[in-house]
Amino acid sequence: MRNYFFVRSLGTTAKAGSNKSPLAILRKKTGYSFSNCKKALEVNENNIEKAEQWLHAQAQEQGWAKATKLQDRSTAQGLIGIAVNKERNVAAMIELNCETDFVARNARFQDLVTTITNHCLTEVMKRQTDRHMFLSLTEEELKGFLAPDGSTLADIIALNIGQIGENMKLRRGVGAFANPSVHMSCYTHPTVTGFCPSVMTGKFGALAFFKRTSEEAMPENWTMDTLGRQICQHIVGMNPSSIERKPDEKQLSPEESTVLLDQEFLVDPDVTVKEVLDACSVNVLDYVRFQCGMLFTGCKE
Repeated sequence: MRNYFFVRSLGTTAKAGSNKSPLAILRKKTGYSFSNCKKALEVNENNIEKAEQWLHAQAQEQGWAKATKLQDRSTAQGLIGIAVNKERNVAAMIELNCETDFVARNARFQDLVTTITNHCLTEVMKRQTDRHMFLSLTEEELKGFLAPDGSTLADIIALNIGQIGENMKLRRGVGAFANPSVHMSCYTHPTVTGFCPSVMTGKFGALAFFKRTSEEAMPENWTMDTLGRQICQHIVGMNPSSIERKPDEKQLSPEESTVLLDQEFLVDPDVTVKEVLDACSVNVLDYVRFQCGMLFTGCKE
């Protein structure tokens, strides 16, 4: 008898689950408010698929309207995002700005940075070359990149402006390509943990290219990964203006210099960056550094 009621109870529960109202289904699928979902179903005669499309269209339209209304507001806050495809040796780094640090620390904004960075990486991989180089990406170019569903990054940002209520700008980006003989490293600070561990985010970001000058084994406890990461960390922290001095450039002390090779190594100030690189038989070929809200800085303009 208990088995009979148990089976019957399961059947009743399953049937109840399958009989959810269109309103409940639509709210779960879209995450929009009760009133918006109810209106969507009324307008579309309870057709869930059409109601969902209507909701997205309305949200997009309202987002664009709010984006236009807020477009003159200052956007000095935000995050840098870096995504890397190690198999292809390709990376993308972007800066997405918002109005306040409160929003920059919001999970929704951080997830938006992750989404946009991944979409940019996909687009950058389509332009891969056989040589190591950085490809500068303007705001207008970035906004035209497509997501898998066919919407542009401008569409995605406008939708989030409507939902979050702050002006946002996809300020700049860079694609990085390295051939198999070149090692690429990256670093962000402070590290912001989002829902996608493959994307690094922070207020600062750096991408750099390295090449070994010898096939001899590196010193103990050193690998290209650890060295590359620490040099990128140094670039973020010390903001060098160039890799090496020009022939007519005066040499300054390590603590005063803005030349990467002449600077005190951030991780170990007792040695210079050049001394560390020479010990590991490694050259820095190029780098780019982003600081949120600041002008581009890097080895090459």
